Amino acid sequence: MQIGKVLNNSKPDRFLKPVRFVILFLFLFLFNNAFANDSIVIGQASKYVITDKLGQVYIVNTADELIKYNAQGQQQFIYFDRTLGEISYIDATNPFQVLVFFEGFQAIVWLDRTLNPISMMRLSDFGFFQLNTIAVASDNRLWIYDNTTFQIKKIDNQGEVIVESMELNNLTTNLNPNFIIEKNNRIYLNNPETGIFVFDIFGQYIETIPISNLTTFQIMDGQLWYQNKTEFNSYHFKTLQTKTIDLPFRIEAKQTVFKQKNNWFWVKDEEVVIMKK
Repeated sequence: MQIGKVLNNSKPDRFLKPVRFVILFLFLFLFNNAFANDSIVIGQASKYVITDKLGQVYIVNTADELIKYNAQGQQQFIYFDRTLGEISYIDATNPFQVLVFFEGFQAIVWLDRTLNPISMMRLSDFGFFQLNTIAVASDNRLWIYDNTTFQIKKIDNQGEVIVESMELNNLTTNLNPNFIIEKNNRIYLNNPETGIFVFDIFGQYIETIPISNLTTFQIMDGQLWYQNKTEFNSYHFKTLQTKTIDLPFRIEAKQTVFKQKNNWFWVKDEEVVIMKK
């Protein structure tokens, strides 16, 4: 009788083991797919990555091609111009008129939404030489930092100066700006050695935000968002408090991260990962 019981009890065990394995496999499969559905991977090595307000992604790859992807990570259009050298900067503030800056030739090319050239501007034709800091203004004019006069200036498409600031060498002797942006009627000029100079739309100096050693940053939701080595931080303009953001992944050396609406953009060596919050 005891032997009979052992044999009878062993049958359910032999049946349950594969069932348990199948259940575990299905659980892991569904879990991994649920995670994958929250992320999009663009398999493209990049030198430069930005997004626009529509969630579209612009990548300059290692061949110096500018490739545009839609918000689902699908490739849309490509722009490439061998005659102007390397792309130094892209501004997609207006996704229907994208600015591409070639620092080596001091040339700006405007592209339409399909990355076809609309027009070109050579800054040297208007007396501006060796500029490395440029951005689109809210009125589609341009903000530049003129390193010959130590001023930020707003210029139109004919190179006419509309607004100019004080001479910034009066603020510091360590003056080497590398990034400028306009947001919410403020102009932010990044000077890695000292911090971020803030101006109003008339070019009047307001203050310096004492966050140094940055190459770029974002202005969103009343805060300044920036990467500090392998951390991602925010600085609140009203409370003046800085906090480290808890990311859903770990940043490694030479990787970059930025935020756009509800998505995180994680730029790795050979791919760009879009992760939904």
